[in-house]
Amino acid sequence: MARTQKAKPATPRGVKRVIERDGKRQVYALSDATLDVDGRSTTHDSPYDAATQLAELCRTRIGQGWRGSAKTAVAFARALDDIGLDLTTVIRALDDAELDVVYRDAMKRGDEISVYVLRERPTRELFRWMLGRFDDYYEDDLTKAVKFLGKDPACAAWMAEELRGAKQLSPRGAKFAARNAAKLAAGPKPAPVPPTKPVADEASLLAAIAAEPADDAARLVYADWLLDRGNGFGEFIQLSCKLAPLDFATPEYKELAVLASALLRKHAKAWVEPIRPFIRTWSFERGLLGDLTCDAKLFTQAAAAIAARAPRATLRLTGLKAKDVPALAACPLGAFGTIFLTSQRIDGAQMALLASSPAIAGADAWWLDHNPLGDAGVVAIARSPHFASVRELSLEQMRDGLRFSASALGELLASPHLGALRTLSATVSDVAGAFARCKVRLERLDLWTAAFDDADAAALAAAPALAGLTSISIRASGTIPPLGKSSMARLRKAFPALEPRDADSQALVALRASS
Repeated sequence: MARTQKAKPATPRGVKRVIERDGKRQVYALSDATLDVDGRSTTHDSPYDAATQLAELCRTRIGQGWRGSAKTAVAFARALDDIGLDLTTVIRALDDAELDVVYRDAMKRGDEISVYVLRERPTRELFRWMLGRFDDYYEDDLTKAVKFLGKDPACAAWMAEELRGAKQLSPRGAKFAARNAAKLAAGPKPAPVPPTKPVADEASLLAAIAAEPADDAARLVYADWLLDRGNGFGEFIQLSCKLAPLDFATPEYKELAVLASALLRKHAKAWVEPIRPFIRTWSFERGLLGDLTCDAKLFTQAAAAIAARAPRATLRLTGLKAKDVPALAACPLGAFGTIFLTSQRIDGAQMALLASSPAIAGADAWWLDHNPLGDAGVVAIARSPHFASVRELSLEQMRDGLRFSASALGELLASPHLGALRTLSATVSDVAGAFARCKVRLERLDLWTAAFDDADAAALAAAPALAGLTSISIRASGTIPPLGKSSMARLRKAFPALEPRDADSQALVALRASS
């Protein structure tokens, strides 16, 4: 947690930033992990956290009409880059004049500027530069740029002009330019029509598959139903079920795989067509849709139909915005087997809204990594009866500032609603007292923590509910003294199914099940 105090008279050395508005000046100075703002300093956990706070303050001030100096913009941007901030974050802290200078510097140096930078602050010059460097990397980024920036009529107009006027492109680049110029000229596609659910007989057969997803019998009944109606996709399901248990190196597997691939090319489009406008990527597993990636907003418009045609599939949602969370909470997420909502900026209040919805009940696994859930979000999960079926829960974080506390971990482990939970991965500030009331009978525990000592090891070993652990990994997110020999002996005695494995350079405890 940051602490505020009066700054020292001398200006800290390091990053300096001056912004002005209506004759007034504000001076920011960054030295290591200390951020000085007009005579008051705040010390953060790391230089990265301090630099992030500086960028956020500048972004807010720029939005309020404050302006910086184009002469110092490059030095400012490079200094933040040296600390570890990516260009997408840095450019938010710049006004338009500064942005032009920083973009020119990055282009002159030949930096690999990603589409996320262009989407954050699009300019015609940057798009032209990326088009001139057309290759596999930039083809992918330019495709995304056309898709997302093309929704803005002004951006669509100058992108179309740049694509039509592009010179000295490879034959592949020229085709790309012509194709996308025509796409932009045609304007945005009309909103897709929400798909209908499967007819009654088909719906009941798909529901039977969802009830027993690991059993091929229901899939084969559905395959027969399709074949009786002249739908060749039924044959693909039959072949896929035959392929599943086979060794891929056997002649039989190779022969059946060729037949299945031919059927997939012929029939998959028709099978996916009802929900195609609402899904981004997909793959098949034992004949049916098994892994889907969807834009969150589009998913909310067709969730029931997608769930019906992809029984117990893995669902990966991207692009979630705060305004879409209420609609998502009403979707039948529980109809899917695994939910990936990683890096979607879900905060505690939004997680509480999702956790309170009966529609989420039924999923087997939730991956919520890299979201600012905080203690409030974790506690909402612990107190929700709708996570009763969850066997795997992942709450890992990349940034230290997003870790939740030992108190929240303790409530999670003591939850009466997580009786099915067997695997937990999380990043926490510490674990002091977290194991005292543990009721969840985990089999695998993976923790990243900034604090773990002999007392914590003793508490872990003394938790009766955790006696069935077959895998423990407790890793340090900082420099932590190793456990004493007595603590390691206590852990080995408490968990006889485990054996110690050589730890890597960051591991505090790394125990794995015996082979």
